[in-house]
Amino acid sequence: NSLSDADLVQVWTEVAQSHLPAMTTHGNALVRAAGIGALGGITASALRGVREDHARLLRNAPRDAMSTDDSPAVRAAACRAVGALAALPTRGSRLGEGCVQSGNRENHAQKHETETEKTRQATARDASLLIAAMRDSSKSVRLPASWAVANLCGAVTDRAAIDSLTLSKLALACVDAAQREGDKVRANAARALGHVLALADFSETSDSSSETSENDSTQDLNASSSTSSTSAAAWLPDATQALMSCLTTGNAKTQWNACIAIRELFCNDSVCAATGQGWSPLVIRILLMLVRDSPNLKLKQHCAATLASPRNREAFGGAYADVVSVVVGAVELGFDDGANDGPAVSSFGTQVSSSSRYGSPGPKGVTRTNFGAQPDAGATDADARRGAPRFAARLAVTLLRVVSLGTEEDAESVRDALVKKRLVFKRVVETSRSALFREYALSKTDGDADFPEDPFGFGKKQETDFAVPHDDVAVGVSGGTASSHATAVDTSLTVGSMDVKTLAAALSPVKSPGRSATGGAFENDEGDDGYSFLEIAAAALGLSRMYRALGGKSNEQDAAFYETAAGGEAS
Repeated sequence: NSLSDADLVQVWTEVAQSHLPAMTTHGNALVRAAGIGALGGITASALRGVREDHARLLRNAPRDAMSTDDSPAVRAAACRAVGALAALPTRGSRLGEGCVQSGNRENHAQKHETETEKTRQATARDASLLIAAMRDSSKSVRLPASWAVANLCGAVTDRAAIDSLTLSKLALACVDAAQREGDKVRANAARALGHVLALADFSETSDSSSETSENDSTQDLNASSSTSSTSAAAWLPDATQALMSCLTTGNAKTQWNACIAIRELFCNDSVCAATGQGWSPLVIRILLMLVRDSPNLKLKQHCAATLASPRNREAFGGAYADVVSVVVGAVELGFDDGANDGPAVSSFGTQVSSSSRYGSPGPKGVTRTNFGAQPDAGATDADARRGAPRFAARLAVTLLRVVSLGTEEDAESVRDALVKKRLVFKRVVETSRSALFREYALSKTDGDADFPEDPFGFGKKQETDFAVPHDDVAVGVSGGTASSHATAVDTSLTVGSMDVKTLAAALSPVKSPGRSATGGAFENDEGDDGYSFLEIAAAALGLSRMYRALGGKSNEQDAAFYETAAGGEAS
């Protein structure tokens, strides 16, 4: 925006004083819709800068239009405006900062609670209006209403800013929309469900005193008994069913929004404690099929990321062996794709052939399937080439996180993958380790920072044996040369078209924060500068446990290799 904050405040003050009242009462519906729609362009600084009564008018105008105007065009514009305004910060945050700076912490706490209560009431009011709009007779209203609901849910970062009843009503409305509506609305509903699932506390019990509301507009949303309770555990089965429906029958955008929502569900620690995870193996198998078969690269990336999100082994249930087998096969093709025209050669100097169970043989013996990240309809070869390195890196991180949960009891069920793909597992551990070392060094401003002490117990000779130069962006792409500094510190492997920067970022929570159940970054032990070497060590220990449980000389050797890679004796 070319206007200064002061100019914007002056403009919106004039809008609130004169223009908005005239437009909202105009006889022509198109004029009313244009006037209400313009409110979506207000900025946070402008809203904070106008007088309190003007700010209240700007916020309330679309709310009033949404509930009283008889024109679908006006109601649709009002939904968009409410959704845009919901994402703006409240005025209370600025008051709280002033109290802390003045040292009056008691006053700050009191005002913070007051502002939180105001936010809770405003959220409940907006939610009620938008839920009613999601059931509007006009599809042109239901679509922006679902978008606004997703924005409203995403704007709530503090669990205290929304009550359990409002959260339940939003969840049920989104479940209903995800099962009834077309894909455009379903995509928004799935996105909203992700935010709701991140906020919900599934260990909470229903509060009978809050089960009724004068403005309850969702009583007939669902015939399920979950409508009679504010407990999140009551509507969780409906939510998971709706998300599975989005995954299996939605378009690509609906599917990847459902993936993100399921990832939030896996990251909510209260789910397992309150309800168990009997639903999760089926969800995981659906995600696995999409990773294997979907032609859409972005969807495959989201599915791979979601497969890495469960916090415990129990979440995989009987699907664990399938996850390991399919993901390691996909990772192998990620190493091979684009690096060679002939059979793939691993960094250990032996030929690697892809198993036919993952697809049909391609040219010169290289197996090709959708794992190779073919583009979706309408995408270009250049799109696929740009996306494939990131997808390969995402798959490698997923494999590390999955095998870190492996137990001795899993060894027999994953024997086929452990034995046939042993070089791929080693290659992933080595590549990930090298990627972190490289990014750790390049992140130092002095240009010649020391590496941290080798936490894996690899000697200089072994490190040199595995090291080969690589391109600065995509490893193994011919014709590229690394910078002089990157060459000096690089210990990475040749890994086909895998992007080591993406690999390092995915292993580094500070560099690529995710949202946990509490709204913060995913919990993860980190090394200096946020680079997590312990995640690789955890994967090495998981592989060590499983290889040792298999028995046999070669498996014992691999177990010892991974114990060394983990930096100590396996516990």
